[in-house]
Amino acid sequence: MGCGRVGGKLAGLLDIERHNVTILDIDDYSFRRLPPEFGGTALVGNGTDEDALKKAGIEKADAFIALTQGDTFSPTTIFAQMLKERLLKAKLEGKKKAK
Repeated sequence: MGCGRVGGKLAGLLDIERHNVTILDIDDYSFRRLPPEFGGTALVGNGTDEDALKKAGIEKADAFIALTQGDTFSPTTIFAQMLKERLLKAKLEGKKKAK
């Protein structure tokens, strides 16, 4: 989350390493920082919004990196982790009921 100088660079590097990268930012103008050959997904949205995180694929993410200005870093990271844990728990409970 966050496509500033650091986020854009990191997303580009991870993409070069063939990771499946989705970058989320509240301002689509920020995506200009991505390299032209970026093959990942760039989504406009707020990382504190559950629907935006779901659209970005938080349920399947192996990692979540919040690179934002100010004090939103820690709360956003905690929120994303809690959401992922809740979704994973619901998925596991659904599988148990299906058996």
